[in-house]
Amino acid sequence: MIKSVLVPLDGSELAEEALGYALPVAQRHDADVHLIFVISHEADATEDDEARQYLSGVIERNNIDAQTHVRFGSPADEIIETGDDLEEPLIVMTTHGRTGIGRWIYGSVADKVVHASDAPVLLLRSGAGKLDGGNIQKIVAPVDGSAYSEAALSFAKAMAKTFDAELHVTRVAETASLYSSLGYETYAPGAGQPMSDVVEYMVNEVHKYISKVTRDLKEEGYRVQGVVLEGFAGEELIAYERKVEPQLVVMATRGRSGFDRFIFGSVAERILKSGKTPVLMVKPTAAEDE
Repeated sequence: MIKSVLVPLDGSELAEEALGYALPVAQRHDADVHLIFVISHEADATEDDEARQYLSGVIERNNIDAQTHVRFGSPADEIIETGDDLEEPLIVMTTHGRTGIGRWIYGSVADKVVHASDAPVLLLRSGAGKLDGGNIQKIVAPVDGSAYSEAALSFAKAMAKTFDAELHVTRVAETASLYSSLGYETYAPGAGQPMSDVVEYMVNEVHKYISKVTRDLKEEGYRVQGVVLEGFAGEELIAYERKVEPQLVVMATRGRSGFDRFIFGSVAERILKSGKTPVLMVKPTAAEDE
């Protein structure tokens, strides 16, 4: 599932932090490592040689075997195009890069790469650090019951199998959103018995779903915990991430619509901003989306 790992670099230590995850993932999957440095069209001609020297230095300092790519143009566009040319790629990058004139504005670059690339993108918040012993022990995989969100579960399973990690498959019963969308205060007692019945039904259905997913994963040989949370998706997932301290969160770029929806992009962004856990964003194929 992962045969190439592409790491965008810009000459900063912040960007190089992505190597702390990229290299162990590449090693465990026996994948080729690719380093890319993008230069603007307006840059001085000497920057080409400087970029190549810098990438050679990264390879030497980290004692790795890697292919290098120096491209000219828009950072996001060149990263996406390079990834498209690789076999079963994974893009690993930090959400912030260097400062100063000519910097990559990593937030916008990462956002564009996630939304426009067909490759899965592993985003690391600055300060995420290296994997302890190069190992992933716990993976949180949020799902929402849709085939779209479950497509990311395939990547979570691949990572769990490769690292012998424990899977925490989570789903949030968004009861708080249900109440507020109908004009009630969250969990308002005045909502009445009919509303309580709806909430009870919603929570029961989430439990049934998680029980089935967990049972199937155990039959496939995975170590797995099924977790049902209740409230607002973003808040509950962040709280759970802080509680169990996983090394990775794997989720789809968006989920289902309706009361039980996950707005996956915003939830992932909140996890990146509020915690240190890297988030692997997966875009399902057109068939899975349908």
